[in-house]
Amino acid sequence: MDKSLVLDYVALAVYIVMLIANYGRTRKLGRIDRIFSALLIVSTITVVFDIIAVTFDRAGAGNLVFKNIFHIAYLETRMLILVVYSLYISFVTDTRHKFFNKIWFRVVYILPQAFTIPLIITSPFTKRIFYFAGEMDLYTRGPLFVALYSNAIVYGIFSILWIVMARKQLGAKKCVSLASMFILVVMAAVVQFLYPTYLVEMAATCFAIMFMLEVVQRPDTRLDYATKLVNNYAFHNDMPLAFHMKKPIHMIILDVINYDSIRSVVGHDSMQVLLARISEICRNQAENNNMLVDIYYRGSGRFRFVVERSWFDKTEKIAAVLNEIMQQEFMVGGMSVSLEYRICVAKCPEDIQTYEEFMGFEGNLHTIGFTGHVVYAKDILSEKDRQLYSHLDEIIENAMLNHKFEVYYQPIYDVKKQYYNSAEALLRLIDDEYGFVSPEIFIPAAEKSGAIHRIGAYVMEEVCQFIASESFAKTGLDYIEINLSVTQCMQKDLAKNITSIMEYYGVDNSQVNLEITETASTYSQETLTDNIDALTKEGITFSLDDYGTGYSNMNRIATMPLHIIKLDKSFTNAKYSAKMDIILKDTISMIKDLDLKIVAEGLETKDMVDKYSALGCDYIQGYYFSKPLPKDKFTLFLVDNKKGATEAYG
Repeated sequence: MDKSLVLDYVALAVYIVMLIANYGRTRKLGRIDRIFSALLIVSTITVVFDIIAVTFDRAGAGNLVFKNIFHIAYLETRMLILVVYSLYISFVTDTRHKFFNKIWFRVVYILPQAFTIPLIITSPFTKRIFYFAGEMDLYTRGPLFVALYSNAIVYGIFSILWIVMARKQLGAKKCVSLASMFILVVMAAVVQFLYPTYLVEMAATCFAIMFMLEVVQRPDTRLDYATKLVNNYAFHNDMPLAFHMKKPIHMIILDVINYDSIRSVVGHDSMQVLLARISEICRNQAENNNMLVDIYYRGSGRFRFVVERSWFDKTEKIAAVLNEIMQQEFMVGGMSVSLEYRICVAKCPEDIQTYEEFMGFEGNLHTIGFTGHVVYAKDILSEKDRQLYSHLDEIIENAMLNHKFEVYYQPIYDVKKQYYNSAEALLRLIDDEYGFVSPEIFIPAAEKSGAIHRIGAYVMEEVCQFIASESFAKTGLDYIEINLSVTQCMQKDLAKNITSIMEYYGVDNSQVNLEITETASTYSQETLTDNIDALTKEGITFSLDDYGTGYSNMNRIATMPLHIIKLDKSFTNAKYSAKMDIILKDTISMIKDLDLKIVAEGLETKDMVDKYSALGCDYIQGYYFSKPLPKDKFTLFLVDNKKGATEAYG
């Protein structure tokens, strides 16, 4: 009975679609994306060889030369798929450095291929893997064909081992997706061995690759469209795994310090052109030095080179060249622009041992302005910093047990009514040994460890206890704004937990307004929407914080039951320009048309307050009125300023 090619044709059609869709998006991305593209290409070539080989088989006797050539080509590329697959797994799990640096492992890794390749090539003469028998020259498997299955099992075992090593960081869904290739191919091989006329192996491989593309690769979520580099989402997925696996890396940090100022002058479109130019410079440096590196764009003018051990000797050279290039003037929108930038080299694990340490270090880099030369993490980090970053979990736990967390409050001024109508609750951590620890440092660490849920409950209780007190009644405030972290928003019992705390303290639902960040609105929409809907039904309002820090999805803003939009400081701190004024007016007009209230954050002068009041902002928050204050001082401030707010503003 002739072999059916239906599944092969289906697989080929799907491969072609994936190649077309994948090519433009991943050809300039990182190593993971490139090795996945290689897997896709090899698999496509393999199914083509399979179709041609079977077509010759179905033609009957003769054409032995072509039959042998295409069966050899099919079997060789079929074996190569599993090698590329295992390499892809080693990249995704960041385990490659643990094994491939060892000579004994390289030998073990190459041996299966070194054994099977000659067997396949010489098979027309030896008949060990396959041969053509009888008058009809029928394709027949040789006595050592089972060696190909053994080969596949070896690379499959390597792959599964690496997946197991990284299972906690990858998560169950990604682990299943990555393992699906080996599982499905084994199942298909059994079926095809028992029923040779059913060609199911390539279809199974195709299905597995589709699964990995959708769950693991997700090119649309890994690509920054302005720079064509790997984006911030991918950075937060890749780097925790790299640090967890203790992979030696060098990080070249390139920040455009005056990003906001330039954007306010040249406009969004011209800024995108400048970012594309900088990303091209970064890629060219990697290519000119024959380096296979991952280059990430983290938004707001922040670029990150991740260099592996093989190219450590070129790190400082690349940083020096980038420093020289960045000193030139760039033409943007017909204007000559000088960049203020920061280039820093961090060597891990020598300088920084964990992802939390790196995020804390990165968060404090703003204290270093434009220097004109390359700076090094080892020269910036003090021993106290290192101790802080390495003991964050302990510091957070100690703060919870020994009441080192304190809720501060910053008043928010109602422009129309001319008094303080609300306040934002802001968490502070004062450690006995390390002093003030920035939320930019401890919040990411708390989210990673899971402590954020206890911290969130603590803040909710502290605020509700304050609202229920006589002190709050004296302030005359209508409500308090409470921030929710991304991790809290993904908690299924969030609505129940919040409402139970409010009920316990007898807090009216109108006295609390919950803030979610713009980035949180891009995460799991189902869980986030369920939480917001449940809390909104209870009469609790929501604000969208940090508006303008990301690529805002207006459809989400229009459909989510939001009450307030808070303009990020990138708006309010931007330097004056006619273009920026147009952007501000249009943004505020659009938000007002959606029947939403607007808070302008970060205002520090009377001129700024006048400007944003005139533009139509409903509320003002910033140091012009007050810095964040502990509860008792905050209460005194409001009591003293109940009648003085108008005077202070006027």
